[in-house]
Amino acid sequence: MWRFLFVLCLLGAAASAEVKEDPRQLALDGAVAFEGGDLEAGRAKFTRLLELEPENIVALVNLGSLEYRAGRLEEAEAHLRRATRLSPESFSAWLTLGVTAHDAGKLDLALAALFQAVLLDPKDARTHSYLGVTLGRKGWLDGAEAEFRKAVELDDTHREAHFNLAVLYLQHQPPARELARRHYRRARELGAEPDSLIEKQLAPGKEK
Repeated sequence: MWRFLFVLCLLGAAASAEVKEDPRQLALDGAVAFEGGDLEAGRAKFTRLLELEPENIVALVNLGSLEYRAGRLEEAEAHLRRATRLSPESFSAWLTLGVTAHDAGKLDLALAALFQAVLLDPKDARTHSYLGVTLGRKGWLDGAEAEFRKAVELDDTHREAHFNLAVLYLQHQPPARELARRHYRRARELGAEPDSLIEKQLAPGKEK
């Protein structure tokens, strides 16, 4: 009788251990679901991770990224703002917050977040490019141009930065057509779709 009860106790302990959730496994499962496009499953995993560890930066940033991809910008911003408060040194939190704020039309917040991301990682070409886009939307074209130039300096395969430089060089007075042509050609080599307006401005005879 005692032996039987002892075995049952052991089985009970094993079952209890099996249902105990591992935060690292939740983070991994959430990331796999997110990357696989299963946003609901990813959201469930990261939300559960936050319930276990309310200040888990990985969960907050991933939830922010996930909600951004789902188009739920307010929810994304809330998670990312919290992440930046808890971990001001988190480059990914600031970058994703900047992109989210830009798409939400909150350009001042986007600039603040992207400037912080640039400070944390000045060699990330994406951040300079996003910052250039945001500065351009604010009408600060010189600053935008400088950021796009920095982006292609850091990564010559950054298609969007090359394309945007072509656009900006054509807005110079007079237009810097040779520079625009060079960056437009590079953007096309990298897979950018042809742009009829740019090609019209770069057509032979326009220099006159």
